[in-house]
Amino acid sequence: MAETALAAPSRPAPRGALLPQYLFAGWGIIALVFGGLIAWSVFAPFEGAVLSAGQISVESNQQAVQHLEGGIVREIYVRESDQVAEGQKLLSLDATSTDASLQGLEARLVGLLGTEARLIAERDGTLALTLRPGFEDFASRDDVKAVLASQKSLMTARGSNLGTQGKILRQRIEQLNTRIAGMQNEIVAKDDQIALVEDEISRFETLMERGQAVITRVLALKRDRARLQGEKDALTSEIASTRVQIGEARSEIARLEQDNTETVLTELRDVQTRIDELAEERRSLLDRSGRLDITAPRAGRVLGIRAHTVGGVIRPSEPIMYIVPENDRLVAKVRISPMDIDKISVGQPAVLRFSAFNKDETPHFTGSVVSVSADAIVDEATGHTYYEATVGIPDEALNSSSFQLLPGMPVEASLRTESRNVLSYLIKPLTDSVSRTFRE
Repeated sequence: MAETALAAPSRPAPRGALLPQYLFAGWGIIALVFGGLIAWSVFAPFEGAVLSAGQISVESNQQAVQHLEGGIVREIYVRESDQVAEGQKLLSLDATSTDASLQGLEARLVGLLGTEARLIAERDGTLALTLRPGFEDFASRDDVKAVLASQKSLMTARGSNLGTQGKILRQRIEQLNTRIAGMQNEIVAKDDQIALVEDEISRFETLMERGQAVITRVLALKRDRARLQGEKDALTSEIASTRVQIGEARSEIARLEQDNTETVLTELRDVQTRIDELAEERRSLLDRSGRLDITAPRAGRVLGIRAHTVGGVIRPSEPIMYIVPENDRLVAKVRISPMDIDKISVGQPAVLRFSAFNKDETPHFTGSVVSVSADAIVDEATGHTYYEATVGIPDEALNSSSFQLLPGMPVEASLRTESRNVLSYLIKPLTDSVSRTFRE
């Protein structure tokens, strides 16, 4: 009885009988994990951000110092990071080439100015040689005085030559007039002789009617009268011919004067045209000469000097250095990929990291987007396209006592975007791919 009252010992369940329970528990755990992950991916928010890099710059942009024509460096007055005032001399270019060009041009110009003064005096019939307005300061120069003296001598010689030709023609006219006067006196004498002969003819004809004279005498007198009349007519014709010669001489005088006037006016026009051209070139050279000393366009700090040695060559319009404006606020200018530009807007928060400082922890501060470029910009060096965003740097970074921000330092920006769940990040590439596939 006692043995029967004792319970029989339990036997372990077969191993195969427990397997469904383990599988059920495992699948439950897996389902729970996947469910949790799905719930987490749907409901857990993630802060989005656009990462970009750039550099610190001044708000109003640094100003490039350039030279229009370029040249050879004669002297450098500043060094990198120097503070300069507006108008302060930065460097000087060699003036040898400009001075030589100016001297050669002025030598030609002085000769033309002297010629112009002489031609104007010849045109106006004056003796004084005066330089044109705008070049009065040239009158005191020795080379100008020498040129004017030479032109005065030339004017005297030309006037003397023209006067000699005119004098010869006027003397000839005077001689012809004297000859006419002599012939006119001869005509008067012929008239007197003819009158006397006619009186004798009349008297002898009366005597011949009375038989007191012979006809041969009358005929001889008539022959004398005809001869005298012929001589008178010849003198009259000679006077007319001489007067024609006088007219020709006077025309020759007028022609000489007209030719001289036309020559003077033609030469004057040509000379004045050349003077105007040289005067314009001179103004250009004087302007260039006045720009050989390159000065600071505004007050600020010198950065990026590219001219380091005396005798170096500066190319036309190439930046020589940059002036960072004084007291301008510093900002971060970063490059945004065109793929991310739709996520960037003014006022958007941005975390700035200044990696240039050798510190245990990289300084970082939160600023905001101040502006975004209206169009894409192409990097000429790489050909890459980007948008430029300007991020304001907070005062605590600008006024920090542990470090100093300077233009040109690198900066990294993390521009915060809208919150998204993990599921949207995973699905977006798939939905974009499907959308493109269906469009194709």
